[in-house]
Amino acid sequence: MENENIIDVAEGNVFEEFSDDKVILVGSNLSAKNELIKDLELIVRTVNGNKNISINVSYSGYNFKLFLGDFNGDGKDEIMLRGTLGGSGEFQIAVIYGYFDGRLAEIFNQDMFISKYKLNVKYLNSYKVEIKAEELKEKFIMDISNKTLDMVYDSNGNVKEEAKPYIAKISGAYPIDSLHKETYKIFVQQKIMGSVNADVLGIVESLLDLTDNKINIIKMGVLNLGQKEEVEEKLSSDEILRKLPSGAELISLDRFGGKYKVISVDLDADGKKEILAAYTLDSVPYVAVFEDNVLADCFEGEGYSLEDMKIIPMKDAKIILVGFKIEKKSNKLEILKFEDGKLKKTFKNEFPIYAEAYVEDIRKDGNIELILWFHDTGEAYTVSIYNVEGDEFKATNEYDSVYFKKVVAYYKELLKNNKKSSTYLYYLALALEKTRDYEEAINSIEKALETEYPYPSVKELNKIRNRLRNFY
Repeated sequence: MENENIIDVAEGNVFEEFSDDKVILVGSNLSAKNELIKDLELIVRTVNGNKNISINVSYSGYNFKLFLGDFNGDGKDEIMLRGTLGGSGEFQIAVIYGYFDGRLAEIFNQDMFISKYKLNVKYLNSYKVEIKAEELKEKFIMDISNKTLDMVYDSNGNVKEEAKPYIAKISGAYPIDSLHKETYKIFVQQKIMGSVNADVLGIVESLLDLTDNKINIIKMGVLNLGQKEEVEEKLSSDEILRKLPSGAELISLDRFGGKYKVISVDLDADGKKEILAAYTLDSVPYVAVFEDNVLADCFEGEGYSLEDMKIIPMKDAKIILVGFKIEKKSNKLEILKFEDGKLKKTFKNEFPIYAEAYVEDIRKDGNIELILWFHDTGEAYTVSIYNVEGDEFKATNEYDSVYFKKVVAYYKELLKNNKKSSTYLYYLALALEKTRDYEEAINSIEKALETEYPYPSVKELNKIRNRLRNFY
């Protein structure tokens, strides 16, 4: 059953310059345990009850707060409503309502701002990021050489073709009091992201003016977050080994974003950082967590070494994606959580043996997706995408049309040097089907049929061609 509650109340001069008005925000949530607030409504009434209007708010989210102040210079208070969308991106809802001719209307929201002031971002060679503001005709160059960038740059410092950063939605919007005028400005922050929400390269900061209800940027800048040196990370290899079982051999985590062979990170959201380490003992791989420099717990993996480790922020803490190496192009995936001093499996599903694992926010909506590539033959792979549903990662086709553009590019690159590879033509066709490029997919199947040894078989290729023709 849904429960309607008063979310917040504020007082000011909304109707007229010297009126005495109360603004009430009401909304409902599904239960006491579910903090998502929806069906929001803004109610504005004078203290003496002469005027009373309301407007439905077309947003749902968390932690909504009201702020009243004059943003457009008309001498009255506008209503600023802020909240968060939830998810790992920490994206913010920021809306400002003004009172005009007996009604409330939006004069600012996060989508208006993003639409007017478009930002383009890309990696540059030699460990730099370029941010272009089209409307302002400004360009910023940010040095990111102090970050761990093995997935972005090759050994010569050149950008890998598939590496693309992006500008996230608004992560902060704050009213700023003016010393010289009785109006408020808005200070807006947008994160510059790598491949996932945990990988923040910097922040675009903009100071906005809403005079006459027009959104104008007064000043824009880019904050380079740099790389903090953490005391906890400076534990020597010898100190770590002394705390591990006798005979253990440390596996360096530097290629996964660590320093000094370990990763320092607050895994359980208690405000203190733990030390994450990995080692082998009698040819068996383990993941270990140190809390207050004491070995808290170990997790025994399969195989003989470590292939992947990714730290993924979730709503309440962080999860650890670990890939244990079984053999070449064969890895066992475990997703762990450090809770109550123990390393535990946090999702109940078992994943198939995989070759490559990636984590992305495919739709840029603040939620992460897990992408697994499974080896078939040569350099050919099948690809599956998973998203979080409750306590499981479930396979989904929802993002195929977006993500499989990368798969198409991958097979087209392979075919440049293997033009008559029936295997790659077959997999290219399957990827093109996912992106709904049916005509090109049919062409790829027909090329595969013309090869000396059609893969996987003439019968299967004809079956796929007939299916594609039905779609086309």
